[in-house]
Amino acid sequence: FFSCILFAIMTEGWKEMAKKVVGIKVVRDYRPKGKTVSIVTFCQGLADPDDPAERDRTLDALQTYVEKLPDYSEKTLRAIWRGLWMCHWHSDKPLVQLDCATRISKLVQNIPREKEPNTGISKPMLWLAGWWVQSVQEWGKLDFYRIDKYLTLVRLMLYESFCVLKEETTTIADRTLFERAILSVFTANTSGIACQLSDIWLDEAKHAGLPRKLLTRSLVIFIRWLAEHYYTNQVLVGRVWKSVFNRRLFKQQGIYYDHDIFMELVNAERQAVAAGKLGSRSEEWFKKLTKLLEQCEPKKRKAEKMARAGEVEVRVKTKKQFTGDDEDFGYCAKYGVAAPKKRKGKQLTEQEKKGQERNKLIKQNNPKQFKKDKYIDFKNAKFDSDDD
Repeated sequence: FFSCILFAIMTEGWKEMAKKVVGIKVVRDYRPKGKTVSIVTFCQGLADPDDPAERDRTLDALQTYVEKLPDYSEKTLRAIWRGLWMCHWHSDKPLVQLDCATRISKLVQNIPREKEPNTGISKPMLWLAGWWVQSVQEWGKLDFYRIDKYLTLVRLMLYESFCVLKEETTTIADRTLFERAILSVFTANTSGIACQLSDIWLDEAKHAGLPRKLLTRSLVIFIRWLAEHYYTNQVLVGRVWKSVFNRRLFKQQGIYYDHDIFMELVNAERQAVAAGKLGSRSEEWFKKLTKLLEQCEPKKRKAEKMARAGEVEVRVKTKKQFTGDDEDFGYCAKYGVAAPKKRKGKQLTEQEKKGQERNKLIKQNNPKQFKKDKYIDFKNAKFDSDDD
């Protein structure tokens, strides 16, 4: 008994000593020095699963480190985005997740607006392209409970991408890299990101203040993908058609897209398909798109086309006005109101007709029970022999 008590006291003392000796946590130093901090150190701090304070401290230090990042190669960007992906993976609770996603998306604002000497592409666009490549690689490893917070990060990263696209320093090479990065998301087996992008594309472009010409040129991504995968992925094709082309883009004409530039893009794609530069494409998709464009074409453009063709007067079909008859006392003819259409009566079966006739006979035989008067004066009522 005494040996058990002595052993318990010794173990408690050894536990306290172990905390002082063995349990010392290694604190990484991210302060700027003469020697630059390695990327491995940042990735270890971002992916720390046990200490949220360590992840926050690393994320704060990464804002200044990104400004002086020496190398923007694919290997370096993939390592950094792997650490940022795991940093968002370990964040819990909705407000913490939103804060983490916001800080990750705003890292692109600290990157200098310069061109990479090896590729000739701006550094912010290379940074954003690294994110889209990383999201494609890691999306299949997500579980059900972490999808929502990564969809929020996709929305914020798309907003920052549009903000970079509208800058004056952005070149045509940067836009083509952005188009290829988004097209890789659609071609890969990542339907979750593709559906999210198609749903939020117009909304985030409007919030970022993207000009109409740039927005119209960015739609070439959807045109190419739909022409190539028109028969393969019917679910995603219907989602893109409903959210981008059919529901929002063409119903609000002149607000979201430039009609002339869009027609140039469609014709250029069709010519490239005919020349064999883009491989196999669906001709039915182009026919469907041109038909929609003709239906949703603004009225001014239709009038200009008819004037060029020699038809100055625009013929508009009008409904025949109701001249009126004896029953409406001539009001329809006077005020030009169309008469309401007469509804066809419901065709009754023989059993229903017999039921109606039987109800009429019952009302005729018992008129007191089916009186329309709701209130009866009983003072002057006459009673029969049975006082009824």
